[in-house]
Amino acid sequence: MSATEHPFPAGTAQAHRTDWFHQAQWGVFTHYLTTPDLPVDDWNRLIDDFDVPALAAQLASVGARYYCLTIGQNSGHFCAPNATYDRYVGITPSKCSRRDLVADIYRALEPYGIKMLVYLPSGAPDQDPTAIAGLDWQRGPFRNREFQQKWEAVIREWSERWGDNVHGWWYDGCYYADAMYRQPDAPNFASFAAATRAGNPQSLVAFNPGVQAPAFFTEAEDYTAGEVNEAAAVECNGRWVEGGIQWHMLSFLGPTWGAYPPRFSAAQVLEITRNIIARDGVVTWDVPIQKSGLIPPEFLAQLAAIKEGLANTSDTLLAQRVTVVAAPVISAGGQAQPGQLRLTAKNLGSREYRGTLTPWAEPASAVQFHGDTRFPITLAPGQETSVMVALTTSAAQGDDVCVGAEGSANAIALPIRREISLPRLPALPLAEVAGTLAHLPARPITFKGETVATLRVAVAGDTLALSAEVTDHCVARGVHPWEASCVEVFGTGPDEVTIPRDIGQVFLLPATANDAAGALTQYQGELEKSAGTQLPEARIQVQSSAHEAGYRLQALIPLDLLHIPAGGPFRLEVSLTTARAADGQRIRPTLFGSSGPNGSNQAYGRMV
Repeated sequence: MSATEHPFPAGTAQAHRTDWFHQAQWGVFTHYLTTPDLPVDDWNRLIDDFDVPALAAQLASVGARYYCLTIGQNSGHFCAPNATYDRYVGITPSKCSRRDLVADIYRALEPYGIKMLVYLPSGAPDQDPTAIAGLDWQRGPFRNREFQQKWEAVIREWSERWGDNVHGWWYDGCYYADAMYRQPDAPNFASFAAATRAGNPQSLVAFNPGVQAPAFFTEAEDYTAGEVNEAAAVECNGRWVEGGIQWHMLSFLGPTWGAYPPRFSAAQVLEITRNIIARDGVVTWDVPIQKSGLIPPEFLAQLAAIKEGLANTSDTLLAQRVTVVAAPVISAGGQAQPGQLRLTAKNLGSREYRGTLTPWAEPASAVQFHGDTRFPITLAPGQETSVMVALTTSAAQGDDVCVGAEGSANAIALPIRREISLPRLPALPLAEVAGTLAHLPARPITFKGETVATLRVAVAGDTLALSAEVTDHCVARGVHPWEASCVEVFGTGPDEVTIPRDIGQVFLLPATANDAAGALTQYQGELEKSAGTQLPEARIQVQSSAHEAGYRLQALIPLDLLHIPAGGPFRLEVSLTTARAADGQRIRPTLFGSSGPNGSNQAYGRMV
């Protein structure tokens, strides 16, 4: 089935569950979560104080057509009671709230015509050992039959209680699809969806395999989970993805999920939204939510701009988008090798459009466009066209360079690859890594102009040798390795890839007061759409030692674990999770400026 083909034959009267969702065009998502150590009384007090009428009025004021709320996540706290969950888990007093916040919200939204959706992880609360044990959960590529049967029973209770007042569900973390859900017998995707629809047969269901462009995942879902980090770079090519699933994107208006401050201007938010819904996609924006239940004013203003902008669409409106087809490369000799942009425009008006497509960059001095960069266009109503633009850059890798089309607020970051001549050494013992690499250039990882780590890297025999000095004012372990102190190393061959399983990924963990230094690899199932668990890897040798501002770490990583070919060029990226002294908040900068290194190697450094 093509991306634009309807899943039902022409002339049939059958409706699709997502028809209302498609007509809604866009909506709002919020994470209302807490930490695992929050006392139950405090959780209930927060839920009791949630100002439902005020939130409903906010959503109505910005024209949101639907609203999605987290029922709960990894802490084990949930914002609605569930006797089935309590029976399995046995925690007293229950971490499920006394108040049914979901029910109170959908009652408040109903007079405004706003539909309610809910979010739930597909696994047990990862930060609650009692819940993990009570639900028989094993995190990893396991069948998890007992867990899934219990989890479906928990879901069924909520679904039957809420009935047709909840119109959709979004399930996070469906990483182990082959092991858990792609099975001929229950539990599987079909039984998962059936439990979800126990109270509302028309309820929408999406299963999230991880960060990836909206794409078909399973025929048991109705719309794509569409979790996307770089919303401005996403292209919608029609309502239906292969398999007859509604195209849908979920992304965040802040720097990440539920965070401050806004990362886009109001004009950019409007244009991203308008470009997607003009192509029959659906957009959901995640915004922070305060303890009171209210959306902060600066984000409310951005949502209001969507309402106003969609209402004021002119007859001559032109939707424009810029896509980086190939990133420019700064060679080992300092020469700039060209990249390519694609400029796309679509006439959203009802009469012919005549004008030009012209690229721009900020700062202008960082990019040189080649050839004629003014492209006259004539577009009939609904018509779309694209042109290609060659460019080089003088910017250093990691510099903040934006590229866009004239008249468009929808600019995106330009990835810049640097080509590095990497030393190739004989095999080394781990104890000699620091001393042997000490003479190599130190490559900084920076955050807002501040150096937070320095790295030295070489190929040593059939391993990647790495020596790092990291500033980290709170060296610790997290439930997930990237949530606390961690050095992530990503590798691929020399060609561009955008499929997660083609990317080698390892996690290097420094020693803490309670744990020795260690290493994990990212699991990549043979048929998995996405990976989602980390496994200990004994083949990686790693050691660390503390210093006054953080730690020093050395590692030997087998090249095959990073999908790096022996003897040839390859691509490399390093991501760091560390705590800054200034505010104690965790940051995740990268060596070469990749914004999503686990999903694409486009901005990796090229090692020769």
